[in-house]
Amino acid sequence: MEMNRSMARLLGRVDTGGITPDEATPAFLRIVEDGWEVTPGGAHVLSALKSSPPGPFSDVVHEEYTVNGRGMTDHDLPASGQERESRLLRRCVAYAGSALLRTDALGSAVEISAYISLSYGGLADDHLTANVTFCGDHPGVRPYAADLEAFETEAILRLRRTGEPPWSVRGGPWTGRQLDLMRRLSRAEIAPERFAVQWLDARRKALNEGERVGEHLDRALHQVFYALDEYPIDPALREDGDTTDAELLGIVDRTLEWIDAAGDRRRPPSVPLFGSSPLHTAAPAP
Repeated sequence: MEMNRSMARLLGRVDTGGITPDEATPAFLRIVEDGWEVTPGGAHVLSALKSSPPGPFSDVVHEEYTVNGRGMTDHDLPASGQERESRLLRRCVAYAGSALLRTDALGSAVEISAYISLSYGGLADDHLTANVTFCGDHPGVRPYAADLEAFETEAILRLRRTGEPPWSVRGGPWTGRQLDLMRRLSRAEIAPERFAVQWLDARRKALNEGERVGEHLDRALHQVFYALDEYPIDPALREDGDTTDAELLGIVDRTLEWIDAAGDRRRPPSVPLFGSSPLHTAAPAP
């Protein structure tokens, strides 16, 4: 699972623990029940959403994100506030996770991902809405969202079909806090010493709260923990061989790159590491 900075901040303040499939609305669960199919063009689409007549589409990914994209039901939610944020995101994850589980029946070698987007719109630009779409990683075709940070006006989350339940979003708010701190350090918005204190505190709270994450993210966060284990926060206590500020930054940068990259997500970097438009309408420009 990957996210941009806006989504990391959102997950730091909303409740995403214990999401279950039945949190999706009945209409979206019916879409899931109809399953998946592969179109003549090679697109992996939800059967209930396929277009007739199809296209035209520029490529298979264009077909997938156009056909599969839908706005999430929100008319029964509070008009604004944290409860709206939380319940809207939970609905999206419940639907996306349920749909991803059904992709096994395709028997396809193409990996399908769900893209969940929350953004503000309306006349006063203060109405939060959400969209969900699904796209595959097709050889030789530009992915839908190679750079999640390119979606500057929305909080975006990418879910994959992994060994963990696909609705286990980043474990919870304290896991999101760790990721947010890592991005802040990478942007030089927080000093390394302060980062170390706050990141270790967030990690401790995530463990105490029992937040669970997928293997990919767990192994990535361990890279940062190992670096901080050799990083004396008090500069006066540092000795030869300890992690330096520059090395810590390098580790965090490379770990973030690995989390967000479109390459191999099952093997973390070796140690040491140092030395917008709505989702269902358009992808970011190259």
